Amino acid sequence: MARIAKCESGNSHYDKNGQVLINKSRDVGRYQINVQVWGKKATELGYDLYNEKDNEAFALWLFENKGSEPWVPH
Repeated sequence: MARIAKCESGNSHYDKNGQVLINKSRDVGRYQINVQVWGKKATELGYDLYNEKDNEAFALWLFENKGSEPWVPH
C-alpha cells in the first residue's frame, strides 16, 4: 500500500492549500481513488473518499479485493 500511495500522490493526503488531493480525473486522496469509478461502492461500504481515514480504509478494501489492478502504473 505504501508503494501505491507514493506512486499515486507522492504519499501526500493534501494539496498545498490543505485540501484533500483531487486531480482533474476525479482521483481523490493519498491513494488517488477515482470517485466516478469507485465512489458508489465506497459509499455502499460506508466510506467517504474525501475523508482521509475512509480513503485509506477503502484503498485497503480495494487492494484486498482487486489487488493492484485499479491503480494504473506510471
